[in-house]
Amino acid sequence: MSERALKQIEYVKRRFADQVLATERYVATGKAAAADVDYEFLKQFVHGRGLDVCCGDFLIEGATGVDKWLTLGAFMGHAGTNGEDLPCEDASQDFVVTNYLEVFTDIPRTLKEWHRVLKPGATLAIVARDADHPQYRDGKGVLESRHRRSCFSRSTLRMYVANAGFININIEIKDTALRLQAKKRHV
Repeated sequence: MSERALKQIEYVKRRFADQVLATERYVATGKAAAADVDYEFLKQFVHGRGLDVCCGDFLIEGATGVDKWLTLGAFMGHAGTNGEDLPCEDASQDFVVTNYLEVFTDIPRTLKEWHRVLKPGATLAIVARDADHPQYRDGKGVLESRHRRSCFSRSTLRMYVANAGFININIEIKDTALRLQAKKRHV
């Protein structure tokens, strides 16, 4: 094996060891309980072939991980790919789920890309921070997260998703989050 390949293997081992430690600390803080609720909501839409965009280390079982970073979840999926440029054929996915819509700088472009890769009748499921919740109203709660750039009101999220071409948009509020499910129109 080449020296370069050995260095890459060592890098990946160190990176994953660091991520496992970070994940253990995250769980120990109790913050994982809220993430578990979001995970369970998104998991119900995982049927067939699909993507967990911005999966991080918590890839939803049955999904292909997509993440900008080399994370545990995207290691066997699409690491190094953001959700704005998916390496998928048109109309090839049965679902797209995410818990991190807030990390994208161009929300309309991102949602149109997800619409592109979904089959007609396929499901989009999103958990996003609720801008109307007191924790996020002043923006500080979002800024405390190193990844999230924004949060959404119910009407704004609905508008973005509808403008991307989705139908049957349903949004419920759970704690500090908006939970959205929508469908790509049948052709």
